[in-house]
Amino acid sequence: MHTSTLIKTEDFEYFQRGHDGEQFTTCEFDACFPNYHDQDRVGVVSMPFENAPLYTGFALLACGNAFYDAHRARGGVFFDYPQHYFFYECDDEGLNTSVGRRHVAKDERGCVGHLDVWPENKWVATPPGVLAMITMAFDYNINRLFWPYGYGLDKVDKKLPWYFRSMMRTRMKSVYYYNSPLPNMQIRGTASPEKLVRETIGRLSRVTDPPPDRDGPGAIAHDTEAYQQVSVDDFLDSIDSAFEPTPQGKPK
Repeated sequence: MHTSTLIKTEDFEYFQRGHDGEQFTTCEFDACFPNYHDQDRVGVVSMPFENAPLYTGFALLACGNAFYDAHRARGGVFFDYPQHYFFYECDDEGLNTSVGRRHVAKDERGCVGHLDVWPENKWVATPPGVLAMITMAFDYNINRLFWPYGYGLDKVDKKLPWYFRSMMRTRMKSVYYYNSPLPNMQIRGTASPEKLVRETIGRLSRVTDPPPDRDGPGAIAHDTEAYQQVSVDDFLDSIDSAFEPTPQGKPK
């Protein structure tokens, strides 16, 4: 086990934007991750490749800690990892990174292993394009999805089956835009999770040289990450043009 011995519940604080639309107030884990279950499947669409550790490291670790808490509460010895998945664009020209396409061996793409996204079958190379990422969320039965803010559809020539939308609406519990200028949720971490995130970003030197800075709207400070939590319905409505029309009489 990696982070189960390195982080604990007390290493995280959670905040949501208040009703006044301005101030953030403290809240519990369940307010940010409602109806959490240790079998939740968490997916991060990392666009470009390095954005998962840059902007969602605390979220992955916080959910991972909740997963380990559930195991610890049952007692006894266990060996398991949370069902967390890292989806990134890769084609014949290489990984899609902020510094262009890069050819990187698969065993060097495991920067998120430090965040307990492991083993390597959870590092999922995906063809370019939004439709491919939506398909990954469907195929992997993702319950909680982290999605890059502004990554959407203008026009698509091909449509996904109508039932993708209907089944995703049923399966998914929550959606979070990272690197958003309109955050309504924050996670603050102590030195322990911050150290893991820093080590993860350091490993990105294999992909981008030098490693990227942890900066931008999604990371207001090195000890805090911010997200825009949206409803599943609002997210699916934003990508509605990706799906075939729902046949009459079928649930949308």
